[in-house]
Amino acid sequence: KYPLSNTSLPAQYARAISAYRFGNMTDAIQKIDALIATQPGNAYLQELKGQALLEAGRAGQAIEPLRRAVSLSGNNTLIRSMLGQALVQSGNPAYTDEAIRELAQTTQRDPDSVEAWRSLAQAYGRKGDIANADLAAANGYMAAGEFRSGQELAARAKLRFPPNSPGWLKADDILAFKPPKIDGQPSGSRQ
Repeated sequence: KYPLSNTSLPAQYARAISAYRFGNMTDAIQKIDALIATQPGNAYLQELKGQALLEAGRAGQAIEPLRRAVSLSGNNTLIRSMLGQALVQSGNPAYTDEAIRELAQTTQRDPDSVEAWRSLAQAYGRKGDIANADLAAANGYMAAGEFRSGQELAARAKLRFPPNSPGWLKADDILAFKPPKIDGQPSGSRQ
């Protein structure tokens, strides 16, 4: 759609996206970096770079552009979720606490974010906090509509928390949930 002679911002953006979508990461990152150089305060260009790196399996390199994107975007929940996922996927234990903070904020703002809950469960698991890992995983299953699996994990989490603690109460709420019926059958019975 855009000839190479067209150097407008939309044309440059389209070429960067095209390189990214066709798997030419070196070219895509160069083009995205050129766009960032013209608009360093554009959160969504930073997000694009972070997303491209994350999806290319370069989670560690995705962290800094995603941190900038969160800051520039006014704490956009979707970008924050992506940052949390990059922190977890980097495999660097030094990022575990930051990942938990980012993903906990994400799940508070967007409790239906299955990926955020699953990444949060991984982060808690890496820290050895199995009760919170089970609770986060339970919430992820519930958000995905997999109620039976969610309630099984909630029951396990509830046993790990002190009675009447916040985690225990959240697990108890999941256990008390009654799935809606569809055509007379409980929904969410899949595994």
